Amino acid sequence: MSVETTIVVKFGDDVGDNALAVVELDETKNIYVDNSGEIQIKTTFNSDDAPYFWIHYDSTLVIEKIEKSAGEVFSIEENKIYTKEQQLVFIKEKKDSATAKVSLSYNMHQQISKTWFGNVGTGWKKVNRDITITGGLNEFDLPTIPAICDFVFTILADQYKLVPPKADIDAFHAIDANKEKPYPILIVFYLGRKP
Repeated sequence: MSVETTIVVKFGDDVGDNALAVVELDETKNIYVDNSGEIQIKTTFNSDDAPYFWIHYDSTLVIEKIEKSAGEVFSIEENKIYTKEQQLVFIKEKKDSATAKVSLSYNMHQQISKTWFGNVGTGWKKVNRDITITGGLNEFDLPTIPAICDFVFTILADQYKLVPPKADIDAFHAIDANKEKPYPILIVFYLGRKP
């Protein structure tokens, strides 16, 4: 008896084309201990589970409304800090360019660490989600682009919990034809521009 949840983010007309919103299962809360005693991350859920998830969005946006097809969605914590890691691959846009730019998948809250593999980028500059490095020569006369960097940083996100409607799910699965089917739930976040 499983639950299949779809989460949709809808942007208002006033938001614009470059808005960012990311929804993910909360790997810090959806955990269990397997038979060998190892902690595992849970990615499938049963009718008696209450999965946690988070939404990360631009600071210029606000959640205007949350709707769901079944169950209850509870806000657990706003601006919770999560750690993310992203491998950044810096390549010049043109062969004679002196810089390379990449975009983060999230809005960074704080930098934790950078680990370079081979060439070490110089002239690190961050604007919004974009990070640019300069491709000049470093003090050892080694090129600094192309470069690969494992970048660890924190983000802020709002944490939520879904409590599925156990009685409805049990009734759905009581029908022979539905015994193996997941019970679908849809959650919709409506985001608009902050006033």
